[in-house]
Amino acid sequence: MNIRKNIDYTEMYTALDFAMEAAGKQQMDLYCEIGMAVSQRTEKGAAVAAAEYLAKKYPDVQGFSPRNLRRMRDFYRTYKSPELNTLDSRWRRCIRTSFSPKLRRAFATPVLTA
Repeated sequence: MNIRKNIDYTEMYTALDFAMEAAGKQQMDLYCEIGMAVSQRTEKGAAVAAAEYLAKKYPDVQGFSPRNLRRMRDFYRTYKSPELNTLDSRWRRCIRTSFSPKLRRAFATPVLTA
């Protein structure tokens, strides 16, 4: 049986709320901020806890399963700049070369509006 430890995720939940409530944010920036919030937690269940929190707090927004949050975390860890703790331009080259024009436009459009 899988028993969860009682861990305080308040800081991560605050970061997730901040990322989700910023109006006009591009989808890729939103995913990177969520990945940063999840990657700052070392516990194994951080992605699951974040996914459950987002599903409960924002039921109309889809695409935040534990698997997707782990992918956002891994994306952030791969493309962040350690000096500035932000993403460097490598991810932009990755998007430009790896995805179709339609998908590139989707990454550049805001996901949440006020």
